[in-house]
Formats: sequence, C-alpha cells, structure tokens
Amino acid sequence: MAFKKNIGFTYMGHLHHVYYQKDMADEQYILAMLKQFKQLSGCAFHIVPIFFVIDYTKRKYLLWTDSINLLAGYSANDMMEGGLDMTLHLLQKDFFKTYNEKAFPATLNFLNSTPKSEHTDYVFSFNHRMKNANGCDVDIYQRCVYISSPDTALPTYCLGMGVDISSIKKDTLMMH
Repeated sequence: MAFKKNIGFTYMGHLHHVYYQKDMADEQYILAMLKQFKQLSGCAFHIVPIFFVIDYTKRKYLLWTDSINLLAGYSANDMMEGGLDMTLHLLQKDFFKTYNEKAFPATLNFLNSTPKSEHTDYVFSFNHRMKNANGCDVDIYQRCVYISSPDTALPTYCLGMGVDISSIKKDTLMMH
C-alpha cells in the first residue's frame, strides 16, 4: 500500500514509525547492494568517502567503511556498534533540526509522488555538520538512495556515501 498524501513525517518520526512497523524489503536485493558497496569502498580516491547502509527498522548500520579523514577518531566498528543513535548524537543540532523538519519531509513527499518501483532511481544529496572524536565540526556532503517497503512505500534502508567537505564549505547553510 503506497502512501499518496503528505504524511508529515520528520526524520525522527519516520524512524519511530518504521521501527514499529517492521517493514521489510527484498533481502536478496539488499545483499546485492551491500556487495556493490563493499567493492566501491576499495577504490582509491583523492578524498576517501565512507560508504554506509542503514537498516531503519533496526536503527543500525549494515555497512560503514573506514575512512581516515571523515570522522577522525571514530572507527567503522564504533559507528557499526553505535548505530543511528550514535550518529544522531554527533550531528550538529541546527543542521539536524533543518534535516529532520524540512529536508527529510521533502524527500518523503517526493518519494510519495513517485512510483515505489522508481525509488532507487533517485539519489538525494545534502550537506550536514557532525562532531568528530576530537570535538571539531566536520562538514559532510552525503548522497543516498532509499529502498522502500513493498507495503508502505516508506524508506526502510538507506544506501549512501559521505565525504568531508570542510575544506571547501565556508558557510553554515544546508543544501538539499
């Protein structure tokens, strides 16, 4: 059953909803995407991004690749063990407020107006700010694709990448 109206979810509201709905996606599809992400993480880039996969139904990461530069002081194991709760704690409050109340609802509204079968055809990009283990703010550029529930058409998985753009991001605006 697809949602066809503005459901008014914030990001936190979505996390709460999907946790209790226990929506599932095609596990074979998720495993194939994980395999592709693991292969990408071995590529050499000038600026090394992290690749991640979030299972919203469990509020945990299924994949978080290591990157020396992104969140200095936090290992992939730290992020995998800490899950979304750790990440939410690291996000700068003003940026998260904008993401939670404006950017994520806009993403849901777009997905709501798009056939579920096309959800993985769209990449969503935005920037945000997090604290690294040294307590310094790090500006992150993130791109992600959502895999939606066959029942509700709400995102149940997020496959994405993030890269530190602190050296080029000079303002405090969030772009979505």
